[in-house]
Amino acid sequence: MPSGRVVFWQPNFSPHQFDLIDALSRHENGYVVELCLSRQLNSDRKVFGWSKIHYEHVNIHESPNAMEIEALTSEQAMSSVHVFSGIANDIVSKQALEACIRYGATIFIMSEAGDWNGHGYKKYIRLVKHLMLRKKYGRYIHTILPMGKLGVNWFKRLGYKSDRIVSFGYFVESDFVSVAEPETFQILFVGRAVKYKGGDLLVRALGKIKHLRWHATFLTQGTQRAIWEGMAKSLGLQERITFHDYETSLAYAQRMASASVLVQPNIGDEGWGAVVNEALMQGTPVICTTLTGAQDMVCSGFGAVIVPDVDSLVQALERQIQNGVPNAERRAKISDWTRQYWSGEAGAHILATELNNVFETTYDS
Repeated sequence: MPSGRVVFWQPNFSPHQFDLIDALSRHENGYVVELCLSRQLNSDRKVFGWSKIHYEHVNIHESPNAMEIEALTSEQAMSSVHVFSGIANDIVSKQALEACIRYGATIFIMSEAGDWNGHGYKKYIRLVKHLMLRKKYGRYIHTILPMGKLGVNWFKRLGYKSDRIVSFGYFVESDFVSVAEPETFQILFVGRAVKYKGGDLLVRALGKIKHLRWHATFLTQGTQRAIWEGMAKSLGLQERITFHDYETSLAYAQRMASASVLVQPNIGDEGWGAVVNEALMQGTPVICTTLTGAQDMVCSGFGAVIVPDVDSLVQALERQIQNGVPNAERRAKISDWTRQYWSGEAGAHILATELNNVFETTYDS
């Protein structure tokens, strides 16, 4: 099988892409893999524990200037695939995209869905923007790799043809952490305290199951946190719901591993939600809504995908509590399945299939 050159264009170092890119750089097909970063990590990402990532087999280019962009896109143009995170999201990726078009390089787009459900009038502004981008660049895009079902629906809404869309996702790995089983059923929420994350939905649902034995923890920071805390107090749940700021990597991994269920109660579109990957890697079941991008990962028996309303969330929580605290055997089953189908190697296999379709054509012509 002929190898080829694959160049990823991203805003900054992303832990959500590391395992995929690292696995692709080690793939048996022998791809040459490069990573171009538009900028340094911003402070908002550092709050979530993001940091500079070290690859062994990936050539990294940080903040390339115009001359460097020209060199990166013109090199082996006809035997290169350039994978962009979104379409012209910043000046570097825009310049690179347009240079790829000039040099005839193959273009892939890897992207989450545009926020649509639950995001008010701004969704129409976003829709118009992306319709204009499709009109300008769409005919040059070879393959679109949208994140999950939400992403697929978004690009179909924009008018891209189904035969150019290949459902994809985030392939985020984490080491399995062994912890003692908690005595009380532990419900965990992780995410920013913003409206579309649905923290208020979870608090209201918890208020409906006071008669059951559980404790909930919210790892969250943001504008809505005080509102959610006030709601919990008004429902008499201040002793049963604990709010914490984000934690260090080790403490976070231990908390995820000891959780009995992770809840992602999105009431607005969430592009993905890598905490779902992290939970399932630890063997922790997940409840999420139909507006969570990572719903594709949640299989029967590993949690539930629900519509975002109180009654549905109450029923899902009651079922999980009835199942009890996950034992070691159940956790191992969930974790093993996730590592088989959602590892970096699994993602690289999917991407390699699409890349080889390009490289086979290139070498045969």
